[in-house]
Amino acid sequence: MKASHLSDQEIQRYVFATADCEQAIITHLQTCDHCRNRAKTYELIEASLQNEPAPAFDFDLAALVMNELPTQEEKFSIIEVLAYSAGFVGLGALSIVIYFFGRDLLVLFSGVSNIAIYMILCIVGMIFLPLCWEVYQSYQRRIRMLDFS
Repeated sequence: MKASHLSDQEIQRYVFATADCEQAIITHLQTCDHCRNRAKTYELIEASLQNEPAPAFDFDLAALVMNELPTQEEKFSIIEVLAYSAGFVGLGALSIVIYFFGRDLLVLFSGVSNIAIYMILCIVGMIFLPLCWEVYQSYQRRIRMLDFS
């Protein structure tokens, strides 16, 4: 038997899960009036909660909440429009050059040394990789904003 009274957690374990309760707790509750009264209080609370009717709403709670959430409108900034326009113009110009001068492009680059080609590829990589990383980080931020868990 314990010299002091049982904690609320021990009494709740006895009231709600007697099968998982230690024998010392059961013995203490049989001999201590103070702890037995606290256990009866928890039993009364449990009984009153079980007798409570389930809450019922006469309105659609999800619809009310969804109506209160702010909506994001798609806004196109002038910079985005200019960037996309420049990209399409650049692709168009590249397509025209390849169409008319495709055979001559190999001759153009045949006189360039390998080191120059590697330097060009490194510069393109140094520009392209950070841009890809920024797009990936932006994607991750948007996914984290959508994650509700």
